[in-house]
Amino acid sequence: MTLRGSLSSFPLETIVQLIAATAKTGQLEIRSGGESGTLGFADGRLVSALSGDDTSDPALGAVFALADGEFEFVPWGDPPGANLTGDLNQLLDRAVVQRDRIVADRELIPDDRMGFALSDRAAANGEVRLSAEQWRILLAVNGERDLRAIAEQIQLGKLVTLAVLADLVRSGIVSATPPPPEPQAERAAPPATDLDEQPAAQAPADERAAPSLSVEPPDADIDARPVPPALPLPGSVVPAESPPQPVDVAAGGPRKRGLFSGLFKRDEEAPHETANLALGHPGQKGGTRVVQLAALANGLLDEFKNGENGTGGLDDRIA
Repeated sequence: MTLRGSLSSFPLETIVQLIAATAKTGQLEIRSGGESGTLGFADGRLVSALSGDDTSDPALGAVFALADGEFEFVPWGDPPGANLTGDLNQLLDRAVVQRDRIVADRELIPDDRMGFALSDRAAANGEVRLSAEQWRILLAVNGERDLRAIAEQIQLGKLVTLAVLADLVRSGIVSATPPPPEPQAERAAPPATDLDEQPAAQAPADERAAPSLSVEPPDADIDARPVPPALPLPGSVVPAESPPQPVDVAAGGPRKRGLFSGLFKRDEEAPHETANLALGHPGQKGGTRVVQLAALANGLLDEFKNGENGTGGLDDRIA
């Protein structure tokens, strides 16, 4: 026969009495949240209790302290190992005592993660008498170990360690400290979407940041090149200009700033000649410009020859 249900509908004491009345052999499992415990029966007699690493009366009280939860009875062919003694009524009375003690201890130590340290009041109380278990637990208290760590250190059950630590806290020898804050779980990064995987749109060329450019101011001593005249618009009337005159370089011409000044800068004294050489004339054909350049080259050649003959040469003209 399998029996299961909720402790809110059937109290644990009623279930134990029902199993005893039917003389069943097996195990009664109790589950409530993250806690669990078992009771063993042999022909209806309650013979064992188990809660975590604890057995016997402490485990019996821990099972009865599970007020809310689910239960299930599993029949066994062979009886479980015994760790309890006494008849059913005695065991039920002891279970109530152990349950009430656990409830009182949990008021002082509600969290297994709480720390324990020696209290300053211990020296002020004068002589203190401790049991063997209290001495063992007191030596394991270092301000960092919690309930489970102390139980593992001295190799005792958690419920036994809880009861002894609670007595030490009541007597003022040990002080309980709040548990450390629980670490916050890191938020998982949201899954990548198609929009996230697409490359970011580039800004238009006009909106992109221009590369850094350092511009130095021009030297004031350097003459700027003249700006060529603007071309006339279609349909506009261009005023007539006097035809350019060829430059007679060999004859000397009115030059006062050097032989090559007319090529780069308009000469105030010969505006038509120098402008025609440097920039040409808007209405002049290409053939005329070639003739003028050829004349200039011939003049330079004659001056160079005169310099070799000692009749005054290029250096004198430049000076």
